[in-house]
Amino acid sequence: MVFAWPTVNRDDELRTVVSTLRSRRGPWGAVLTGDAGVGKTTLARAAVGAFAGERRWAAGTESARAVPLGAFAHLVGVSSPMDAASVLRAAREHLVADSADIVIGVDDAHLLDRLSATFVHQLAVNRIAPLVVTVRTGEPVPDAITALWKDNLLTRVELPPFTRAEAVSLVETVLGGPLEESSANRIFVMSEGNPLFLRHVVEGALEAGTLREVAGVWQLRGETVISPHLSTLIESRIDHLDPELRHVLELLAFQEPLSLEVLSKLSAPETVEAAENAGLVRVRRRDDSGLTVKLAHPLYGEVVRAGTGILAARRLRGEMAR
Repeated sequence: MVFAWPTVNRDDELRTVVSTLRSRRGPWGAVLTGDAGVGKTTLARAAVGAFAGERRWAAGTESARAVPLGAFAHLVGVSSPMDAASVLRAAREHLVADSADIVIGVDDAHLLDRLSATFVHQLAVNRIAPLVVTVRTGEPVPDAITALWKDNLLTRVELPPFTRAEAVSLVETVLGGPLEESSANRIFVMSEGNPLFLRHVVEGALEAGTLREVAGVWQLRGETVISPHLSTLIESRIDHLDPELRHVLELLAFQEPLSLEVLSKLSAPETVEAAENAGLVRVRRRDDSGLTVKLAHPLYGEVVRAGTGILAARRLRGEMAR
């Protein structure tokens, strides 16, 4: 059975972004911010696609980050050796030479090299074209990109995860029937409303046969199933971490929440702070027992545990027991 997922499930946000592209006063475009998987790219592409004129798309990547203006190399055609100012001027002229009615989408702007970030900022400052830019929360962002919303050049639109009601409504629409209450709770807790995680949790359960329709009601039974695609997505976020940060995730994967006091004895306090700043863990106050730390998303724990060998898991549990 094939289930169709809506391409965009954020009608209000889409209308907001499209309206900024049509505005000739104030911010001319939008910056979409949010965690990985909340649908920033999907929404940006939908907004750019709704534009009547010419469309251009660029994306920041780790590999292009080492190349000045690398994210726009396929669009601007500037290759001769020039000073930075001349490169930027030539790039602007080349980009808009074919059409005066153009919209530009820039995905993962937190990964842009400095010259590309400056180029985007100049496009906004000089009102060359409306822009739709996406930025992942918790990542270091070039100051030229943060200036886009701080200086009111573009409207910042933050995309939060879905609420429980929104997530359940989406899944029931896709499945074509109601979810059992306890099953709806489990799916929401596993995905925490992240649209991408939500989709893969449901599709993984369907493929494994743990999510089934019984007497017209969909029920989830058995253990959590992490699809290979979802596992790869999460691993891409955590595999590049330095060993100290990775160790914090491993400890919490086998025992969470942990008190901040205990975790700070097992890992350097500044490493725990770095993990919080990177959006990998959450620190909360629990009654009068002080601060506690848990993983930012429960699926991080599933993936870390699945990739940890028996002896490594035994060592981690021993650290916490001592």
